Amino acid sequence: MLIKNLLLTLSFLSFSHTVTALSLLQDDAVVEETEQKTIILGLLEFPPYAYTEEGSQECIGYVVETSKKIFAQYGYSVKAICAPAIRVYRMIQNGKVDLTVNIRSTKMLRDHVTFIPTPYSKLDLLLISHNHKGDEKQISGIRGFDYHRQREKLVSEGFVFQDTPGSIDAIRMFVRERTRHLITYKRPYKFYLEQNGFDAPADTHIKFLIDLPTFYAVSNKSKHSDSIIDALEDVIKKTHVKQFEDVFPLY
Repeated sequence: MLIKNLLLTLSFLSFSHTVTALSLLQDDAVVEETEQKTIILGLLEFPPYAYTEEGSQECIGYVVETSKKIFAQYGYSVKAICAPAIRVYRMIQNGKVDLTVNIRSTKMLRDHVTFIPTPYSKLDLLLISHNHKGDEKQISGIRGFDYHRQREKLVSEGFVFQDTPGSIDAIRMFVRERTRHLITYKRPYKFYLEQNGFDAPADTHIKFLIDLPTFYAVSNKSKHSDSIIDALEDVIKKTHVKQFEDVFPLY
């Protein structure tokens, strides 16, 4: 009887262990499946398209909201990361980020992504200058940005870049009169003035340089690359919009 009870106990323990192991495998499968359905969107601090508010680490903005709505239709959730340009480019290169939005001419992306041919939006690139304040040849800009070859052109003319991690940092440096010039896109500059209740400084003048289309750029190392490209191409096919920004207008 004692031996029989012992055998029953061992059988029960073995069964329990098997059930537990199966449960763990099922839980792992659920986690893996959830991770497979999440797209990591890496974005530069570029308000109002992508930014983090003071005291928060959440990446928000127009690109984030539009992307979440687009990919939700295809069963994907989107996790957005706002980071300095160099960090985003490196994460794209090693596949830690699946997707970003950028201009085509960025050298650190060129051989590492597939650009979707339809633009996300268009940006106006400006050179804003104080009339007399700041060092005459210094320009504040974003580290890692070549500004569609405008950086190279300005450097060849004797200008010196004071680089910062993001667009707002560059604008602050200029507004605080630490540089004579600022190369920036119109939307972040306008956003900064509005958020801080500023008018454009009276002692500045603005030179329009070029308008640039931005594009969704899919990391070639992303495990979701084919699905992301298929989804974005399907959106264009169904909506016929000229740029993704207009798929879900937010303003």
